[in-house]
Amino acid sequence: MKEENSVKQKDLISIIIPVYNAKLYIERCIQSICNQTYSKIEIILVDDGSTDGSSDICDQIERKDQRIKVIHCKNGGAASARNRGLDIAQGEYIMFVDSDDYIDLQLCQVLLDNLKRYHAECCICGYQIIEDKKAGICVNVDEIAAFSGREAIRKRYIEEKDYVNIINPWGKLYHWRMWEQLRFTSGMYYEDLDVMPYLYLDCGKVVCIPEVGYYYVQRIGSCSNGIDSDDKRYIDSLIIRKKHISFFKQNNELELAYSIMEKTIELIITSDCRNWIPASYKKESRQLFHSYMKELVAKRKFTAKDKIRCLVYGYLGKRIYNICASFFRV
Repeated sequence: MKEENSVKQKDLISIIIPVYNAKLYIERCIQSICNQTYSKIEIILVDDGSTDGSSDICDQIERKDQRIKVIHCKNGGAASARNRGLDIAQGEYIMFVDSDDYIDLQLCQVLLDNLKRYHAECCICGYQIIEDKKAGICVNVDEIAAFSGREAIRKRYIEEKDYVNIINPWGKLYHWRMWEQLRFTSGMYYEDLDVMPYLYLDCGKVVCIPEVGYYYVQRIGSCSNGIDSDDKRYIDSLIIRKKHISFFKQNNELELAYSIMEKTIELIITSDCRNWIPASYKKESRQLFHSYMKELVAKRKFTAKDKIRCLVYGYLGKRIYNICASFFRV
C-alpha cells in the first residue's frame, strides 16, 4: 500500500470530496464544510475529470480558503478519486463527503467528540435523504449505540439495522488507521460496498449517534440508481458478493456468509425474472444459485416458503416462478 504521509496531524480532519460534473451542487457542499464549527480541517477536492465547469469552481474556491487542496485528474470514478485523496490526507481522522451532498455545520465537532468519548475508531451519524429539493426520510438510531466492527456488520446484514450505515463511506468519521492499508477498488460499481467487510471486520469499536448530520441528495439519473442500466452492474454485484462470502467463511463468520448467500439468491432470481442477467453470466448465475441454495437448505437457513420458492425457480424456471410470484409475496 502506498503511504505518502505516515505522520498524521493530531486532531486534523481530512475531508475528501470526489467531484465529477457537480456544478449545481459543489458550492453548497463546500460551503457547509468551510463553515464548520470545528475549524481544524483540510478539504481535499479531487476533480475527477469534470466537463461541466466544476473544475473552475473548485479552483476559485481553493483561492478563498487555505484549508482547501484541489487535485485535477483524468476521469477514473469515485473510487479512484477517493483513493487519491487518501494518499495525500494529512489528518488523524478521515471523512468522505459526496459533492452533491452537504453536512450540518456542527457535524465535524459532534462526530469527533463522540469518537473520542467512546474510544471508537469510527463514529456514524444519521442521515436524511433529499430528493428533488424536498426532505425525505431520516435514517438514524434512537440513542447512542456502540459495538465492535464485527457486531456492526452483523447488525447491518443479519439484523438489517439501516442506521448502522457501514455500506456508504459518507456520514461518518474514521480514525486514519482504518484506511492505512486499505483502498477502494477502482473501476467497479458498488466500490463502497466492496470494501466494507475488510474495513470493519477488525475495527475495535463503532459508535452510532442519533444526530442527523448528513444530507444525502438523490439526483435523477444518478449512477447509483438501479441495477438494470448495464451488464457491468450485475456482474460487479455478483463478484462482490462472492468475494464477501469467501472472506466471511475464511474468518469463521458463517452467519454473515449465509446472509450474503441469501441476498445473492435474491439478486439472481430478481435479475433473471427481469431479464437483467447478461448472457455471459447466465450459466455461472445458475450454478451459484444451486450451490448456495443447497448449502442454505442443508444448514436449515430457509423458511418453508423460501425453500419452496427457490425450488420452483431452480427446477421449474422463471416463467412458472413468475406465475407463482403473488403466492410468494404473501
